[in-house]
Amino acid sequence: YTTDMERSHADAKATGAVVGPVADFEFGPVRLQQSMAVGPDGVEVVFVGINKRLPSVLDDRPDLLAPAVNSLLIGVTAFFRDAAVFEALRTQVLPDLLSRTPGPLRAWCAGCSSGQELYSLAILLVEAGRLDGAVLLGTDCRPTALETAREGRYAAKDLESVPSELRDRYFQSENGVWRVVPRLRAAVEWKTADVLAGPEPGPWDLILWRNAAIYLTPAGAGAAWRHLAGVLRPGGFLVTGPAERPTADVPLTFVRRCLYRRKEA
Repeated sequence: YTTDMERSHADAKATGAVVGPVADFEFGPVRLQQSMAVGPDGVEVVFVGINKRLPSVLDDRPDLLAPAVNSLLIGVTAFFRDAAVFEALRTQVLPDLLSRTPGPLRAWCAGCSSGQELYSLAILLVEAGRLDGAVLLGTDCRPTALETAREGRYAAKDLESVPSELRDRYFQSENGVWRVVPRLRAAVEWKTADVLAGPEPGPWDLILWRNAAIYLTPAGAGAAWRHLAGVLRPGGFLVTGPAERPTADVPLTFVRRCLYRRKEA
């Protein structure tokens, strides 16, 4: 959080980071800014610009708290976000899970935002010949984001990270936008839920919870890691953001950047 966005951007650029544009949000007297920087190591940092008077303003206008929080939780997501992570899912994680799991795969994307990453996983399952019967659940605390996910409609710029051969197989052009094909839309369930309130009933073979713990206090993040590890099947995988590390008290083993595995029983 910063009260001087220009200074924060300058400090980030000095480290070699690429800084994105600033988004402005205004709700009556509440004014917020948000932008993202990506460092040379690929770590993403989200800047939230706040006015020093924000706490007193929200004390006077508590009705503005919900829209203010929703603005800050606007998900930064993309299809096949972080190509190295999805390549590891394709070549390492899914082959391992599918060889060990006789039944359908169960995957949960917590904090799924507008759905791109879970649809990306669904595409990988089709390519592996194992989508049928798979349980794919996406949860987020923002109904508007989930509505976008359910509709499966995305602008052309949102598909820039999708290889053209996959775009042509799994998306249809409709009135200037691209829509996820019906088979993929039917394979995914979307639900309004907050991971901090408790996990979705498991066990899950694969959980994606990315770039969310960085917004939380250490206590809040620790509780969430315990929730997630508790419903992950032994031998199952957890995918995190590049700047996130599960706490040492959870039964997870580091596999590679952004990837952890639940210890076997």
